[in-house]
Amino acid sequence: MVPLVWLLAGVQESPAGRGIPDVALFNGTVLRHTWGDDSDGQGPVQLDFDTPFDSRPSVRIAPAVPGPWSMALGIEDGRTFDLSGHHPRGELVMVVRGAAAGERFRLQISDRNLIRRQDKIFGRNVTIPANVWSTLRIPLRELIPDASVFLLDQTWFIRLQGTGPATFWIGDLRFTTPDRETAPAAIRVNQMGWAPWTWKRAVISGFPETLGDRTGRPFRVIDAADGRVALNGRIGPRTSDPVESGEDAFEVDVTSLRRAGRYFIEVEGVPASPVFEVGRGLARRLLADAGKALWRQRSGYGLTARFAGDFPRPAGHPGDSAAGLPGGRTMDAAGGWYDGGAYRKSTATAAEAVLALVRAQETFPDLVRDGELDTAPTDRLPDLLNEAVWGGDWLLKMQDPATGLFFAGVGFEGEERLPHQDRTPRVVSVGTEATPAAIKALASLARVLAAGSPDMSRRFRQAAERGWTAWEATGMPASLATAAALARVSDLPGPRAVVAAWSGPSAEDRLDAHWADLAAARPELRGRILTGFLREADRLQTRAAGSPWRNLTPFADRGRGGNSRELESLLALAVTARALGRALTPYDRLMVECLDGILGVNPLGRSFVSGFGERSVRRLHSKIYSNDAIEAVPPGYLVGGPNAVEGDFLSLFPARRHRDVATDWALNDVSITANARLVFAAAWLAEHTGGRQG
Repeated sequence: MVPLVWLLAGVQESPAGRGIPDVALFNGTVLRHTWGDDSDGQGPVQLDFDTPFDSRPSVRIAPAVPGPWSMALGIEDGRTFDLSGHHPRGELVMVVRGAAAGERFRLQISDRNLIRRQDKIFGRNVTIPANVWSTLRIPLRELIPDASVFLLDQTWFIRLQGTGPATFWIGDLRFTTPDRETAPAAIRVNQMGWAPWTWKRAVISGFPETLGDRTGRPFRVIDAADGRVALNGRIGPRTSDPVESGEDAFEVDVTSLRRAGRYFIEVEGVPASPVFEVGRGLARRLLADAGKALWRQRSGYGLTARFAGDFPRPAGHPGDSAAGLPGGRTMDAAGGWYDGGAYRKSTATAAEAVLALVRAQETFPDLVRDGELDTAPTDRLPDLLNEAVWGGDWLLKMQDPATGLFFAGVGFEGEERLPHQDRTPRVVSVGTEATPAAIKALASLARVLAAGSPDMSRRFRQAAERGWTAWEATGMPASLATAAALARVSDLPGPRAVVAAWSGPSAEDRLDAHWADLAAARPELRGRILTGFLREADRLQTRAAGSPWRNLTPFADRGRGGNSRELESLLALAVTARALGRALTPYDRLMVECLDGILGVNPLGRSFVSGFGERSVRRLHSKIYSNDAIEAVPPGYLVGGPNAVEGDFLSLFPARRHRDVATDWALNDVSITANARLVFAAAWLAEHTGGRQG
């Protein structure tokens, strides 16, 4: 068997100001490596500390016996990297050293196209020139002679191949370019659109040298139906954003545009904006599609054409009904939702999704009725609550009958097939760290079901109580948020004691929706909770006001799933304000503008919700939608979006680190937690902009 090694790529910032970052496939550190069968005697590729380059270890490649050998270098877990900014003027730079000189290998570069289903590979022969460190520079236009057939933004790996014994070292291997990052001036709008009577704020942005000072210059809003001018106005003052996007931005206020229709914005010297809509029902359409996207992630559930439209499929992973446990045992782990683009099911993320749906149902109880999401109705429950019960029923299965704790989830990732075709053995992850999240979700679900479905409510409450008792027995710290949720439906002394011991929010407390549960459980602390809420909400508003993007979470502070964190803050604002009897009016605009950022008012001018906008995401990281042979994806899926820790090979600026490719799970993954929070955000927007007509 040919050994194959994956080395995690790193990125080094180009020293030239706004230069395109180098993509370093090896720079002295192997962060991840796996091996095939090395019984053929070739031995593993190793870090060599005895033959360093630039004071860093090198990679030693030493196949010892005749026969083929192969080594591939790429990014973690099959992600692709982006060379679209490096080609054609860039280079592949290799620092190599031979044991004797004259060692030869074949260098190949491959893309990965989940639609084409066949990788495109280019290659060339390489000879190591000396037994001292030497730098080889291969122009990308020579390595990839025909970029029209190679997906530069989905470059998969570099492979070294050879035959027979050889020994050589790689000290550095990277793609580099003299080119600078570009950000053409553009008009960013909420590509879904706005209700007639809400705030409407667009942004013109770009790197300073491409944009100039636009303050006070005219803009026009054009009716897309007849080309007539619907609104004239003047561009607002400049806001500079040197850290997160590197851009200058200018506000375009079109709030006075209230006539229903489809429009675009024109500014001299700048391409016209994407078309946006002004009208009723936009938020409800977002609510329906976001909720249905969550329904589409169901496992062990057949999606018929009647409800799934162009995306039906049989029930997936029937083997989950006998998923493996240690010792050869099995358990029924069928149901739940696939979390993200793979086929894992996570207790923690399912619990957060259930909680967001429960919050939406109890905060907006009359907004979504049974059957309105066009999913198969069951139990005569409102659709949001029905979906929460689907998740809750799976959480019950994940509770260990022997201990009362909750297992972590079900894996593995699965094959590149549709769910019903995947025959990968499924196993239960037996870690119990998700137990507090499951208790909180089940207690909240029991609360919202208590009036209309008491038997169902009791089942969820009893599971939450048993989980709490089991968690207490472990000696692990009690979760305040979990205790507050359970104390609202249970007489157990433990949760009540935790809540009773809490004296109020400190200056370090982040705004969190569990404050609503605490206010209900300790009404005498309502005033202190309100003070803490207002302090934190004011902090969010002040911070957002200083950014042209008005985001609740700075891009520089975002980890993976940054869009989900944005909506978590929106949820916390709305739920806590409602629980405290506080009108959100001072923060309404902040929340509208948070959703604007999700839907297109961002440095990339991209709507991060599929099907909502001319420039909405179209290439979800999803095994389902990469294997269904359908070019399109369903509407309503929210992807993770830019963040500060992933995608640093794309840009020096965290707000610009995103690409719409199916192969990037770190930036374009879908998440059940994120989609459930989008459901809540859309429900809030629908109520804010007219309730059932919003």
